[in-house]
Amino acid sequence: MRIKICGLKSESDIEIVNKFPPDYAGFVFAESKRKVSANFAKELITKLNPEIKSVGVFVNEAAKTVAETAKTCNLYAVQLHGDESEAYISELKNLCGAKIIKCVRTKSYDYVLQNIRTKADAILFDTFSKTARGGTGERADWELILQVRGNMEKPFFLAGGISETNICAAFEINPYAADVSSGAEKANGEGKDEEKVRKLIYAVRNFNQQAANAAEKRFL
Repeated sequence: MRIKICGLKSESDIEIVNKFPPDYAGFVFAESKRKVSANFAKELITKLNPEIKSVGVFVNEAAKTVAETAKTCNLYAVQLHGDESEAYISELKNLCGAKIIKCVRTKSYDYVLQNIRTKADAILFDTFSKTARGGTGERADWELILQVRGNMEKPFFLAGGISETNICAAFEINPYAADVSSGAEKANGEGKDEEKVRKLIYAVRNFNQQAANAAEKRFL
């Protein structure tokens, strides 16, 4: 399993993830307390460990603007948290070479089933909220995800309230990657917490090592 630390917005955040490198680092370009400008994100990404893939988070932004930002910041992937249609995703694919991750909030079984059929490269499951597009700190509906998992054709990220206290339970959902934002922040919400990031990264790496060891034993 992989892990993404999202909502990086300072050089201090970059230093922390470089010290305990996740697989992905997320930068929010939508309206949020974690929002960064394209120019500042570009500056931060140049200081990011090159082995960490950068992901930009957008909400109902014009496809042309998303593509321009992706090119400016050299984003590996763009994460769509709005109401972007399949036609929009097709347009964006033609405009930029970044991978596309589509957010699907765990609103209902029918809603999720309809929205996981997508041209995007991956799905991100997040908590359904009437007031926010993400970063709520509230857990997504894991039971619903388990119900639809058999219909999945794309890899999926699991977001929504993941922290050091429940990430081990998240392994049972078997996502492609865990996506953590508020669960990696300081108590006051001002920047990433080094100890929380360390524990999250250690938990994922330890899980992967145990899985590898188990697979080797089965092979032998």
